[in-house]
Amino acid sequence: MTHFGPTLRILGLLLMLFSLTMLPPIGISVIFDDGQIPLFGAAAGLIFGAGFISWLPARRQSGISESVTVSSSLCFSGWCWEVPAVCH
Repeated sequence: MTHFGPTLRILGLLLMLFSLTMLPPIGISVIFDDGQIPLFGAAAGLIFGAGFISWLPARRQSGISESVTVSSSLCFSGWCWEVPAVCH
């Protein structure tokens, strides 16, 4: 039976790390002064909050096999999206 705790923990950590990808657009928005800083900040906060809420209940659980499953499926899904774009 699959336990959702470790999966939520890894998903939450990945979402919180993904929220860091909003830092370069915020920096560019500061440089060009285009007024989009609140939108990028809100998006980063929303993504980080969703990750934190997913991670919080499962933070003490350890599931190596679920972690490998989630990580490998994310890598595989990224690969599946890139191959048609390269081959087209």
